Amino acid sequence: MLRHMIVVGVCTLVMACQSTPQVQQLKDANAELKAQLATANQQIGNLSSEHHIMAADNTELKRVMTILDTEKDSRTEESLVLRAQTRRFTQSMIDQYRKFLVQSNLLDFIGEELVDRTKMDIDTLVLVDLANPIPKSGTLIGIHGVFEQATQFSVNILRPIDDRFIVIWQGPLLQVKEAGVQRLTFPVTVGVERDDVIAYDFPESVGVKYDKGTGLTVASQKNFLLGASFERSALKFIDEKRAYSIGVTAILD
Repeated sequence: MLRHMIVVGVCTLVMACQSTPQVQQLKDANAELKAQLATANQQIGNLSSEHHIMAADNTELKRVMTILDTEKDSRTEESLVLRAQTRRFTQSMIDQYRKFLVQSNLLDFIGEELVDRTKMDIDTLVLVDLANPIPKSGTLIGIHGVFEQATQFSVNILRPIDDRFIVIWQGPLLQVKEAGVQRLTFPVTVGVERDDVIAYDFPESVGVKYDKGTGLTVASQKNFLLGASFERSALKFIDEKRAYSIGVTAILD
């Protein structure tokens, strides 16, 4: 019996000695966790403060952006009004300038001499004036010609590229109501470049006379298509050196 009590006491003493370090480890771990929690809480507090600051900054930025947008809209509206006024004024000056040049016969003329000639075409033709390419870039205003009868026609602009001509513009149908020297203006002016060639498309009959030997107007019996290209050899009357009493008026640079 005594021996049993001694054995139990010894076991209890050994277990007590073993549990003391474990308790201390748990206390240390608990202290470390508390320290980490305190650090995390501090960081949360800092982040919360920064969030409030950023929210305030964001509100201020939105306010400033609203003001800037309002100012921008105001400046844009003022700019649009000013641009519209400037365009109207500029267009008015251009119209007056063009009207003065037309009335004073001061426009540039590109074409053959406007004289009475001897021969007349009865076929429908597209006349291509190779003798009078555009000498400088500028703006076409209209047509000046000597017409033998009422007719209608349109103007094409051809641009030479390598050995071919490209149809880059086709004007509206113009009406000549009576014979004689006539001036016609395009509804809308059109820009031309140096070396562009003018073609006159008469869908019914050519109402302009011609002479042979003094010009270089050739012809096609087929209407041109916008964007189409063709070679000079596809045109006829090259050897006849025709000159027709018609040309374009322009404001050249």
